[in-house]
Amino acid sequence: ANSFDNKTLLELDWDGNVVWEWGEKAPGGRANQEHDQARLRNGNTLVLAYLMNLVPELSDEPIRDEAIYEVTSEGDIVWTWISTEHMEELGITEENKKWLLSPLLRAKRTGVLALNNMAPLGPNKWFDSGDERFHPDNIMIDSRDGCFIAIIEKNTGGIVWRLGPDLPAT
Repeated sequence: ANSFDNKTLLELDWDGNVVWEWGEKAPGGRANQEHDQARLRNGNTLVLAYLMNLVPELSDEPIRDEAIYEVTSEGDIVWTWISTEHMEELGITEENKKWLLSPLLRAKRTGVLALNNMAPLGPNKWFDSGDERFHPDNIMIDSRDGCFIAIIEKNTGGIVWRLGPDLPAT
């Protein structure tokens, strides 16, 4: 079993009482949460999770993909972002895809891009200065295997800022 094969994601109070739970309403009835989650200003929760997904441009069989779900306090999904739907925007080339799908790397990874961190930007000086890419509701992610950091525009799901993977060699 994988450490990310969790059925339920829970929030407990200091006395050990369940105050929020998600899993039953998750795709496939399992949370499959990995690495990160964040409570939003509106009370909803962002959850970074994996899903088995058929991505014909990458494989003939379902692969372990990664998604970000916005989940209400009642456990309903109100927003979804799936990593492989944004490969080109994330700078993933055909050469990168071959590396990401290599047997050596697949054996070690939790998802195609291995997203490790995810967080809403929150209030920041760049947005206050007029740069819409840094809207407080936008979401920053990073990929260990994809070698990038990116910002997802919450309203559209598009990538509005990225560093990597096409950095010059040093």
